[in-house]
Order: sequence, then C-alpha cells, then structure tokens
Amino acid sequence: MNIKPCQAFARGANIYAKNAKLQQAVAWRLARYCKNLEIPKGLILDFGAGSGNLAATLEKQKKSLSVILVDECKELLDQSEAASMRKLEWDLNQGVPPEAIGAALIASSFALHWLKDPVGQIKHWGKAIAPGGWLAITVPIQGCFKSWHRAAEIAGVKYTGITLPIGAELIKSLRQVTEIKEHKILRYSKQYNSGLEFLKEMKWMGTNGGATGKLNQREIRRLNNYWLENPKNGSAKEGEHNKSTKITINWDILLIIAQKLSENN
Repeated sequence: MNIKPCQAFARGANIYAKNAKLQQAVAWRLARYCKNLEIPKGLILDFGAGSGNLAATLEKQKKSLSVILVDECKELLDQSEAASMRKLEWDLNQGVPPEAIGAALIASSFALHWLKDPVGQIKHWGKAIAPGGWLAITVPIQGCFKSWHRAAEIAGVKYTGITLPIGAELIKSLRQVTEIKEHKILRYSKQYNSGLEFLKEMKWMGTNGGATGKLNQREIRRLNNYWLENPKNGSAKEGEHNKSTKITINWDILLIIAQKLSENN
C-alpha cells in the first residue's frame, strides 16, 4: 500500500521542519514576490503550510500580514510557532476551506503537487480569492528528478516517485479564473553520494509520500548502481557512462503570481 503524504510527513515532522532547506529557500523567493503586491483587506492564508516556512517568511517581509496556516498534517502544524488560533487543520483534497472564500491572498509553496488533482484544485483556489485578491504559488512540476527517471529506465525498474503536475496544464487551468501576472521556472539542484542516500533522505524527512510503488532490495541496488553510472545529461551514446561518485537531483519549480480582477472572473 502506498504511503499517504500526510502520514509520511507526520512521521518526519520534526526532521522536516529543521532540515527542509530547499523548501525554505523557495518559500523565501515566493515571499519576495509577494512583498510588493497591493493586497486588499481580507484573510491571508498559506495552503499546505506545514511547519510554517512560507507564513513566517511572508510576515517577516511584509510586517502588516497575519497569515492563517492551513494543512492536513497536525504534526507539521505543531512545529510552527504561530498561535493556535492561526492554524487550521484541513485536507485540501476536499477543496477550499470555507474560511478561504473571499481571501485577499492565498499563498502556497511545495504543497499543490501532493494533492490528488492539482490542475482542478488550482482552479478552485483561483475562484476562492476576492476581486483584487492574489494567488501566489510555487510547485514542483514534471521535469524534476531527471537522473532518477533515467537511472530507472536504464536499470529496467519502475520509477516510484510521485507523479508531478505539468506546468502548462496548471497555468491553463488557473488562467480560466484569474489573470496571471507572472510565471517562471525556478531551477535548483543538489548532489548526493548515491541515489540510495537521496531516497533515504526523502524517507526520514517525510517527503516520500505519494510514491507510485515500491522496489524490492534487489531492484533498489540495481537502481543505485545505474544511478552512479548514468550517461551525462542523458545525452551520451549508449554504453558511454559518467562513472561519477556523485549524483545530481534537479528540481523544476513553477512560480505563479495571479490576480482576480473582477466579480465575473
């Protein structure tokens, strides 16, 4: 049985809160984009807030904001220093919480891809904001984990990572209900000593939820061996391998800033 994202995060909540450096960096980038927005009066919510990285950064960069943290995982919310009255347990797979209808700003970082229907949910989020309100999102999309995909293909084993949304589909869906003011791809990468090291990190941090299958020990060893001998950038000729002692994990992260301009949107 595949592990659900909330269960995985509950197990790794303390470690995730302290060690999610990439998520913290991306939250900071998104908060910078929000700093100069003319936000109308109304509620400010952080969807999939987790331990509160984005909410805290928004409040530091824009002192007038008081952000409500929305997340299904109580264990992650408990890691935030925000007051309990500003924490809302809610499964975003169920749609937008009633409190968010007419919101002045819905922000979300590293959360949308965990949902069962990201393309449908982003449209619901856009509908929920008030006229003049904003939606600010960062989300990993297809294009991430190239070396993992390639190693699995060469090793002849299943790629078991979460299925990420397609950026163009998210933009198309949101454009139906808002005007998109900014969208771009943020690219990050990190090196590991092996694929196994990366997979173990995902497990202890709780970011292995939503996996699409599970490999046995033999398949894991095979995947790890081919990961280290992956062709350079996937472009080398067959049989030409990059026998490196490191692997590179890449993230392609879509940033979107959108605004609802009228009651008719």
